[in-house]
Amino acid sequence: MPHTSSADELKATQRQLAAIVATAETTTPSTPSGRPSDRLVEGLAGLWQAMLGTFGHAWSSQYGMSPINSKTGELSQAGKAWAEAVQGLTGRQLAAGVLAAQRTGHEFPPNAARFRVMALGLPSLTEVERQLAPGQSRSSYAVLVWSLVDAYRYRSADGRDQQRMLRAAFDAAMQHILAGGKLPATVAASIAYERPTAPAVADPARAREAMLRAASELGLGVDGAGA
Repeated sequence: MPHTSSADELKATQRQLAAIVATAETTTPSTPSGRPSDRLVEGLAGLWQAMLGTFGHAWSSQYGMSPINSKTGELSQAGKAWAEAVQGLTGRQLAAGVLAAQRTGHEFPPNAARFRVMALGLPSLTEVERQLAPGQSRSSYAVLVWSLVDAYRYRSADGRDQQRMLRAAFDAAMQHILAGGKLPATVAASIAYERPTAPAVADPARAREAMLRAASELGLGVDGAGA
């Protein structure tokens, strides 16, 4: 199980999370000289301390006690990997990722790519399917997934092929996000199946007359019952 914090350690972790939120809205990978910016170092240091407070040795054994190489003053290999993973995330998203990692109850911390998914709060495939149903609100990620589906083929496919197509689009969308891609705006997207609507009737009176005539020819009563 994850490292168990005392009340004081828990408060310290909460302060570290607050520090992450207080950092600038986006992280910056490095200065023009190639050295990590102060803003990035501050954000990564807060992230490191929060994850150390949650996972203890399981974190330090994988990623070290600091994202900075003490000898060179530059990012360590782990620091570089995590800097790339958190690129473009806001301080609030970093904190959300830490909280999500804490809530898993796992013994080992997530890797950098998985942390990015946690920080962005991306829905599961099951949740995306639910969001794409008629009448449901859709997250930006669900909109992205649907944009990668061939809507014409999807509508004409059977259930098994639809599931396969949606899974492929979900995986492609995930790779897009893990590579640092952006999410689209949360807008209404086309859905797999539209709710059927009754056809418009140009002349209701004439249509009713035709229905009554057909009913008479079939030996049916006016109310549709047998004569």
